[in-house]
Formats: sequence, structure tokens, C-alpha cells
Amino acid sequence: MSTYTIFKGASKAYVDNDPKMNALYPLNFNRPEDFKYRIEWLDNREAWIASEKVAEVLKNYNQSLGCGSLTQDNIEALREGALAVVTGQQAGVFTGALYTVYKAITAIKLAKELSKEYNRKVIPIFWIASEDHDFQEIHLLKHFADGKVNTYSIDKKASDVIQKYVPQNMKQGQMKASIGHLKVTPEVFQTVETLLNQAAQDEIENLETLLKTTLLENDTLSNWFGRLMMKLFNEYGLVFVDPMLTELRALEVPMFERTLDANEEIVKALETQKEKVEALGFKPSLDFDSTGLNLFYYINGERLPIKKTEGMWTVQHQQETLAFSEIELIAMMRNEPNRFSTNVVLRPIVQDMLFNTVAYIGGPGEIAYYSQLAQVYSQFNLEMPIIYPRENFTVITEELSEKMGSLNVEAEAFLICGVEAVRDKVLDLKDDIRIDDTFNQYIKSISEGYDQLVAEIEKISPEIRSLTEKNKGMIINQVAYLQEKAHRFHRRNHKDLLKSLSDVEMQLVPEGGLQERTLSVLQYYGKQGESFIDYLLNELPLDHKHRIIRL
Repeated sequence: MSTYTIFKGASKAYVDNDPKMNALYPLNFNRPEDFKYRIEWLDNREAWIASEKVAEVLKNYNQSLGCGSLTQDNIEALREGALAVVTGQQAGVFTGALYTVYKAITAIKLAKELSKEYNRKVIPIFWIASEDHDFQEIHLLKHFADGKVNTYSIDKKASDVIQKYVPQNMKQGQMKASIGHLKVTPEVFQTVETLLNQAAQDEIENLETLLKTTLLENDTLSNWFGRLMMKLFNEYGLVFVDPMLTELRALEVPMFERTLDANEEIVKALETQKEKVEALGFKPSLDFDSTGLNLFYYINGERLPIKKTEGMWTVQHQQETLAFSEIELIAMMRNEPNRFSTNVVLRPIVQDMLFNTVAYIGGPGEIAYYSQLAQVYSQFNLEMPIIYPRENFTVITEELSEKMGSLNVEAEAFLICGVEAVRDKVLDLKDDIRIDDTFNQYIKSISEGYDQLVAEIEKISPEIRSLTEKNKGMIINQVAYLQEKAHRFHRRNHKDLLKSLSDVEMQLVPEGGLQERTLSVLQYYGKQGESFIDYLLNELPLDHKHRIIRL
């Protein structure tokens, strides 16, 4: 389906291989020669971090998530310097929105294709963005069952922060705590039980197996996310990375120090690239603070930005301002690396220091972010990887397909024309008397007859015309009111039809948007089980164009 796209603005121009985007993206996934160049560049670069050290950390972590033999083999390949296709997402509860799973699927497919094309070992990697502190983006699940979309959320105050990170004088709900510091509590278990109790009967077995085998007491929400994703993709060798792992953070110290040393150049690079984006007619999507270090600093579990103030590096914590000299900051980076966390600007840099990244899989927003990063990469003697658009689908179940057939509606109409247009069309087909045509004709005849009447009575006095114009408008308004009432009664007569249409809408375009941004993989895993993932990976070719798929 090529008439609908999730990509807009700069990301669409890049995906369409617009030549002007070469100023923002040195490489493009549409050009095979760019893949060859990238692989050759990776083969000849000097690594920032020894691959065997990275592999050892990943081995222990992935085993803790319950990885299978293929993932272990892939980690050993990374130890030997294998190439990588990387993607990632925040650690959403219940795996988050569908596009999270679509990213993982794209990474696995592309890694497989590149391995075959270049006769090289290419490993799919998923970066769990556990450092992120935007709890509102990850705290809920929406699931369609019994004719409605149910919401299952976790309250930040109830989700708790791991005890050693809890400041005694701060309410936990107010903290900017990373997802990796939030732990599973009894409320999370209760949320799972509520979901299972409200799920359709034919969903319960698969959902119960998936959720109850991955949810552990006194663990973090990000680890739960990792185990869920590992269980979904255990047969496909996906390797998971959590940047908050103590051992991994220690390996990032050289990057932290380089960030401090090259801060002015990084800011200039961001400003220059921002100007390029604007010059091409696009709105920059990546916000950055020219006074900041692009690093966060943890104080009692709260993730706070580091800024430059009057020659000192400062962190604002509640009512207190902490100030550090450059020497003090370097000492903390070396001795307490866990105190530091990268922001959106430097996260990709860390990723490509750790791995031989051929391509990064991103959605529209991430692709737009990367348009501002090319010159930042050069400050670390790196080059930006190829940015590859994730796959995206609209999924139609067998039950939904039957209902759409009975209503004589197509998914394309919802996506391209919108819900209101489809609803009006369905009602119009049931309109035997042609309400609008009938009323429009009647209004026309009233207007013509009224004008003839006015032509006669104004012979009595020309002043009477000013009265007739207002009177005519009142009459037509009354007819229009009756027309609206006729439509309302027409809708009431077909309430069962509209209810069926509403069911279709909630599954096809929940809340007026794409499934992938509202529903989760549980929506289809419940009834399909592992076959849903298998179908997306094995039966569908790699293609970033939006596709409607029928199960």
C-alpha cells in the first residue's frame, strides 16, 4: 500500500531519497553502495571499546533475561567483532506500543539480509532505553476486548523506586527517575491480573503464559520489558542491551571525557546542522541546550541535566545548586560512572562506540533526529550509520475482516479518508430517501418562491425588502434544523450498524490514529501466540512502506 505513509517532513524526504537530504544524511539506505562503504569503514576504524569487554557484559545480561542459544551465539560473534543492526525503544509496560515490536522485527530482517548479501555475520541488537525518565510515555497499555479499548496503567507513585535510590525528603511521584530505577510492585501484578480477567476467553492462555513467566518480584520495569521482548524473539537471536548496566557504564568513561573536552565543538556542530535543516525548509525536531553538557547526573536516583554556569559545571537539585570544576567532573566520571547518563544527542554516539553499527532502525521521529547529528559524530572520530526506516503495518484479524466485509468498508478508507468520512459514507448508503438531496431541493424551492413573493410585495414599499431578508434566513435556518434532526433519527435507526462500525474503528484506527501507536503486541499475541511474530518475520518481505496485513 503506497498511498499512505507514516513518514513526514525531513524523514519522508530522506526515505524518498531526495538528493537535497545528502546534506543531512551522508548515507542512505536506498543506495546499495552506501552499505558497502559503511562496512568497509567499520572494518578499518579504530575501536573505542574492546568488543570482548562489551560481549562479556551482554552475555551475562541476556542470560538473565532467559536468552536462547542463538542469542548466545550472536553475542560470541560480537565478541569477534561482528557487524550489527541496532534499534531500540523505551521500556514500555507490557512491551509498549506495537511499533516497538516492529522495530525489532525490522532489525532481525535487515541483519539477515545483510548477512546473506555480504557473506558477513550481522547481529540484530535492541537497545532498551532504560535511562529515560519520561514515565508518562511508558506507563500504560491499551487493549481492545468486548467492544471497547481498555486502559491498564501503572501509577508512578505506586511503581516505586528501588529503595537505595529513594531520597528521604522527596515524594517518589515527583522524581525524574529513570525507568531502570523503577521496580515491579504488587500493583504491577494486580494490573496483570486485571488484564487477564478482562481479556477475551481465547486470549487468556497465551497472555498468561507470556506475562506470568516474565514478571518477577522486586525487579525493575526495564528488566521486565527485556524478558518480555526476549520471550517474543527468543528464536531469532535478538541481543538486548541495557545502558544502565554498571559494567557497561564503566566502559563508556572515554566517551564521557571526550564529551567534556569537546563540549563547545559539539554545541557548534548541533547549531550548524540545525541551520542546515532550517535552510532546507524543515523544522528541527531535536532540542538541545547550548549551555548543557548533553549528559545527565544522578542524585539519589533523580536524573538531572548538567549545565555550564559562570565557568563551572552545575546541577540543580531541588533548591540546591551543585557546582563542579572540570577536574572534579572527570574524577567522578572515572570513579563513579553510574552517576552519568547520556541524553538524546549522545545516546547514538555511545551505541556506535560499543558496536560496529551498519544501520540503525528508526521511526519517523528518530530519522528526523538523526538529521542533526552528522557533525556530532565527527567530534568522536565516528561516522553516522545508515538510517533504516522501520516496518509499519495495519493488522486485520479474521474477525475484523468479516465485520468489515459485512459493512462494505475497506481499511484504506479509514487510513486515507478518515473515520468521519467512512462513517458518513456508510450512513449515506443506507439513506433511501436521500436526506440532503431532498432538503437541498426543498430549500431551493423555498428560496425561489420567497424571492418571487418579495418581488410582488415590495411594490407596496421598497422598505419591506430589509425585513424579508432576515425573515428568509430564519425560515431556511428552521428547515436546516429539521434536516439535522432527520440525520439524527437516521443515525438512531442504524445504531447497530454504527456500533459495528465503532468496533471496526477501535481496532483499525484506535483513538483516531494508527494501531502501532496505541495497541500493543498483546492485542494479537493473545489469540495468535508465537505465530504472529513468526508471520511478520518469515512471511512478509522487508519493506518500509505501510502495509495492510490480514491474519
